[in-house]
Amino acid sequence: SHFSRLLVILSFFKSSSGWNHTFELIFFFYLMPFAVKYLMSAVESGQVSPACQIPMYYVQAAPLVSFLLVAIRIMQRWYIELQVIRKGYEEPGKGKSAKRKEAPKCQQ
Repeated sequence: SHFSRLLVILSFFKSSSGWNHTFELIFFFYLMPFAVKYLMSAVESGQVSPACQIPMYYVQAAPLVSFLLVAIRIMQRWYIELQVIRKGYEEPGKGKSAKRKEAPKCQQ
């Protein structure tokens, strides 16, 4: 059981996408503390936009929110690819079932 799990993990990282997702996730987790510091400095400054008078930290929260969403998406891709390797499932949107159906031809 443990050996088969190890084989699945090793086969996951054998594929280039497994390594790519790992490095991407590390990169975005590395950037998150800097995004938090950036957001906290905006909150502490109390700046508001001149035109709309909304707090600037709404705008400056974008990097943190984006990094979190990207990290979630990378983990989703990890899970999908792990399922493909472990159970032999087809990736959604790929394979025979993903071929587009041709539109029926009009009769003239």
